[in-house]
Amino acid sequence: MLTLALTGGIGSGKSTAARIWGELGAHVIDADQVARDVVEPGTPALAKIARRWPRVVDAEGRLDRSALAEIVFSDPNEREALNAITHPAIADEVERRITQLNLSDPSGVVVYDVPLLVGQPGEFAMTANVCVNVAEDERVRRLVTERGMSEDEAWARIAAQATDEQRAAISDVVLTNDAGESDFRDVLTQVWHTWVIPFAQRMNTGEYASGALPTGALFNEEVDLQVRRLEARGLTVSVDPVELVVDGPPDQLPAAGWVNAGEHWRHANPALNLRARLR
Repeated sequence: MLTLALTGGIGSGKSTAARIWGELGAHVIDADQVARDVVEPGTPALAKIARRWPRVVDAEGRLDRSALAEIVFSDPNEREALNAITHPAIADEVERRITQLNLSDPSGVVVYDVPLLVGQPGEFAMTANVCVNVAEDERVRRLVTERGMSEDEAWARIAAQATDEQRAAISDVVLTNDAGESDFRDVLTQVWHTWVIPFAQRMNTGEYASGALPTGALFNEEVDLQVRRLEARGLTVSVDPVELVVDGPPDQLPAAGWVNAGEHWRHANPALNLRARLR
């Protein structure tokens, strides 16, 4: 199953992209919704939160998010303590949902809508990363006109997140959303049919039909990105003139987008012509 992490800064239109790809057939997992689900009453994560900060859970056993925010956003140590509770719970729940989807629709596509990806433990957990980038001035305009923020608040929210350049550096595809939703939908539809679906088909069948990629997206062809993804899965990688040389458990290769082609492995990404062999 092809899994895509879809990320982007506030005001970029990332959630719009997830919605449109969902309409085209993707199974969408919303990281923000998962984060809410894992602290519902009766969950292990909420029990851990209640033990550390008893006053943030009300008499009905529900999380008082405002009270928790007052604690963790003013103290980096407390924020780290909260992340240590919630991040593993979120990762486990996302993995559980993907496993279920893989059982019910093994040839399908999962889009993981996740705002925070750069520098996170799950930075390369999905098969590929896609980011939506928009000029900061345009993002500020959207946040002011569509969400009612002040300009200062909008700039502060943007400054608190990773930059577009940082997101692009870990992404296999960069989508620009500076125009209207109609144009953005056209780009997303083209990328879906010419990159996402062929990517998924290659992973499922190992067959490599050639095709043209759309001009409305930037495809990252850097070998280093794929090396970093493999290394994040515990593999050791070196690069020779024609292919990657990989040392480690081969069962990690398919989840990183590689297909066993007999004497060697091939990457299923339609934008790449990349081979690997096991040491």
